[in-house]
Amino acid sequence: MTRTKTKTLFVHAGIFKTGSSYLQSAIRHNKAFLARQGVIYAEGDDRNVTGFHAISAGNVMWPFIAPDQFERLCEPLLGHDGSVLLSSEQIFEGLAIHNLFDRFFDLSQRNGFERIKFLFFVRNPIRQAASRWAEALVREGMTTDLEEWLPSAPDIPRLAACLQELTARPLAEVSVINYSVRKHHLANDLLDWLELDSTEGFEDRSDERVNRTLTLAEQDLQLAVNRAAQEGFSGLGKALCQELPHLEGELAFPSREAQQSLWDRIGACVHAINTHLPPDQHVEFDLQPKTHVTSDVSFSREQLGVIASVLGQQFKRRRKPE
Repeated sequence: MTRTKTKTLFVHAGIFKTGSSYLQSAIRHNKAFLARQGVIYAEGDDRNVTGFHAISAGNVMWPFIAPDQFERLCEPLLGHDGSVLLSSEQIFEGLAIHNLFDRFFDLSQRNGFERIKFLFFVRNPIRQAASRWAEALVREGMTTDLEEWLPSAPDIPRLAACLQELTARPLAEVSVINYSVRKHHLANDLLDWLELDSTEGFEDRSDERVNRTLTLAEQDLQLAVNRAAQEGFSGLGKALCQELPHLEGELAFPSREAQQSLWDRIGACVHAINTHLPPDQHVEFDLQPKTHVTSDVSFSREQLGVIASVLGQQFKRRRKPE
């Protein structure tokens, strides 16, 4: 594919739990390749992240958590001569929750971008919501049971509203891909979206897992710690995922009634999203069997080693000097 010479801002914006961590790792490790193709991966919040399995939030984070910092951080990021690539789920959060559309487009135009290409990955809703809850245990200190939380899972309605807003913007070009269908082809889909002249030299490590799901026992532990600590304690789950990427995680699923409640609430939003997808990638109701809850959980010795290391570090930091 011949890439247009138009100065373009490429924006990969999630949504949550659709392979963003893998894609951001692949992008970081192919920065030189992308630069040779005329696409600059902006130097941002993940500049000090090393190792393919290291987990980050992408290269743009704080502007979308603290909107007043948007211009101060993004203007130098966007001041490149060539096309620029941003990748962060925080962009989705900034647009969908903080309504930063006008600021984002104004800043982009003032930096000379003639078009903005957005890429969103979506996912069939039950597995996306269950995975999002497990992630929220780690990143947000979630203390609510999955049974209670899943019917109100927010990402699909927020994506539908975001797509509606973006498609009304003349500069915006929007692509949507269903992760549930294309999860084994994420890197290829990203490269196609970037309109590169050649993909020769791109290091594809799609056989490696980045940011795995917690095991059921790890989820139970993280939830219990969150409730006991009454504050976020992200170091535990993040360390387990980062230090033990080879472990097979497992999603928990609530009752059929909870899953049906979510589907009933988001049906119209799913229909709107599907208008952006080819028929073979349409989002579908992926009803899952309820997870059987046991009274006992178990951990391997290597899991216990990571848990002990994280807790030990916390104790040292909180110990008062004599």
